[in-house]
Order: sequence, then structure tokens, then C-alpha cells
Amino acid sequence: MDLPATAESLREYRRGGVQALAAGGLLTALGVGVGVLSGLDGGWSRSVTSVIVGLGLTALCAGSFSWPMARRFRRVLGARAWSAHAAVAVADDWKGETVVLAAPDGEERWTLRVIASRTRWTPVRPVAPGVLWWCGDPRVGGVLALPGGGPLFWARPLRGEAVRRRVLDHAEGAGLSALEVPDPPDHRAASLAFPAAPPAEVAAARRKELRRRLTGRWRWVVLPFAVVLALAWNWIGAADADPQTDLTVVSEEADGDCVVRWKDPWDGRERTGPFACDPTRDPLLVGSWETAFVVSYGPWKGDLYGYVGERRVGSDPDGTVGALATVGFFGVLGGLAVGWWSFWHRRGALRRAAPTGVVPREPQEAVGS
Repeated sequence: MDLPATAESLREYRRGGVQALAAGGLLTALGVGVGVLSGLDGGWSRSVTSVIVGLGLTALCAGSFSWPMARRFRRVLGARAWSAHAAVAVADDWKGETVVLAAPDGEERWTLRVIASRTRWTPVRPVAPGVLWWCGDPRVGGVLALPGGGPLFWARPLRGEAVRRRVLDHAEGAGLSALEVPDPPDHRAASLAFPAAPPAEVAAARRKELRRRLTGRWRWVVLPFAVVLALAWNWIGAADADPQTDLTVVSEEADGDCVVRWKDPWDGRERTGPFACDPTRDPLLVGSWETAFVVSYGPWKGDLYGYVGERRVGSDPDGTVGALATVGFFGVLGGLAVGWWSFWHRRGALRRAAPTGVVPREPQEAVGS
């Protein structure tokens, strides 16, 4: 904590938590306000309220998580010193990020799971064998950072012998053993107040990784929601073209429950099934004839529905289609918003990286160890 870069990184992490809490509280209040004003008298208002409140609660949870993590950072960083380690990062799109550190003696290997979002970790993780700073106990957990300081990341021991062996094999194959043991940080040196520029080949690999990730993974979130929205939109339009057909009543109960036979409008086959006949229709038609509409879209195609007064009877996919349209719309909207933010965040990280590495800040006088 005596290093200015470390102290500033911790303050930045805390500011991020405060911003998440503020945004979560604002969104939750906005969602509750929309629900109160609309009276929750329709499916759309309930869906909008649920989405806004859900986003707000998610942001509140993220902000709340950052407070105990910041205290953990300060406790570890205030009790221990940084140590430099040869490191190899292993990325897995679905299982998270891991890193392998070589112990100071150069023989032991520490396999650690990085507890951080990809948005924060990707711009700083070594995409080739390099050096990371570590502060903590590898048997319990600790803090990772770039040499000299920068964003702080919590890492804990990787569980599972099979997973550890696979990650270690990957790290050795990437050349971890060939790296020299880095010199330990000199906490009295003023150069520790800013991160040093990485080697040109490491910086080039990092820029290549950032360019590859500019498109992000959010397109794979937008795509399925867009398909759901397109299907729901098509089904909503197709409902107006549902054909009407005549039914032959095979049997009928006094309450209107009946069994009917009709000809399928598409393949011409005769079909038989249950239906809810109108018990108030003309007595001449009771037990012989009825009329209904046939659903012409989706998995409900061929199902019958009709109306008894103002009440719809039979198949009623409108509620499901409306829910799919709502989910698809807000899924596309949320995916585009977060994907756009992620794109600009990664683009900014790429723009800040010089062709030969990260441009170092002006050195500051470091505080004593």
C-alpha cells in the first residue's frame, strides 16, 4: 500500500463499486416508479418493470460484492509486499480465467483462478509468458497486478487435480519453464510508481488479443434474442390470417365440452379432437355444427380456438408469443447496450497501447516500503 499506483488502483476499485451501487439504486427506483404509474395492468408494463428492476438488482449485487472485496484487497496489501513471478495466463471462454505463477525458487508452480470480469482482466492479462506481481498466500488467495501497479485482481487456488494438471501442462507448453526468474521488486525504487513498458513482442500479442476481442461475445447474446424476436413478430402478424373452418360436432356435454371433427386446411386430412362449443348457440345447431378458427403458425399450428361471448376458448398462444416478443426485445436491447459499452472499453484499451507497448506514465517519487 506504500506504492502510489497500488493505492490509486484500490481507490479506483472502490469508486467502481460506488458507481454500481448508485446505478443499481437508480434503476430499481425507476422500475418501481414505472410499475406504480402503469398500475401493472398489462403484460408489457409488467415485463418492462421486471427487466428494469432486474437490471437494478444486478447492479446492486455487483456493487455490494465490491465492498468486501476492497476490504480484502486492503487487508492483504497492507500486510504483505509485492513479489514478481514468471506467469502464463490460460483463458477459457466458459470456465473463466486462470493464471500459473512460478514460485520465487523457480521450481514450484501456483495455479490460480482469477476472480474478475473479462472486461477488466483481458486488457492486462499476459497473452504470452510474462511477469505478474503477486501479494498474498497461494494456498488461500491474494492479489495480482501488472509489474509496477495498475488494476488489482483477486485470485484463489484452482480446485480439482485434473483441471490443475491440464492448466499446468498448457503453461509449460507455452514456455513457462524457459522464463528467467524475475528480480524481486525493490519497494524503495521510484520506478515502482508507474508500470514499465512490456517487451515489444508481448505488447504486440496483447494488441492482437484486444483486436480479436473488439467484436466481443455479446453478438452471441444478441443473435438468439434477435431470432426469438423475429419469430414472435412473425407469429403476431400471422395470427390475423388464421383461417376459419366448420366443425362437425361428434358429441357434446351440457356445459359445452364437445368432441368435434374437421378438415385440416393445409393437408386436407380429417382430424378429431376436444373443443369448447358455445352452449348458447341456436338449438338447431346443438349436437351437429360449430365453427372455429385454426392456428396457422408456430408449434400450435392446426390447433382450434373460438369465442364464447367475449371469452376465448381453445388454443391461446397469444400470451406465450407476447412474452417471447418482450424477452426478445429487451434481450436485443440489453445485448446491444452492453456490447457497445464493451466495444468502446476495449477500443480505449487498444488506443492507449502504443505499437511497442504500454506508454509509461511520468515517474513519481515512491513512498517508503
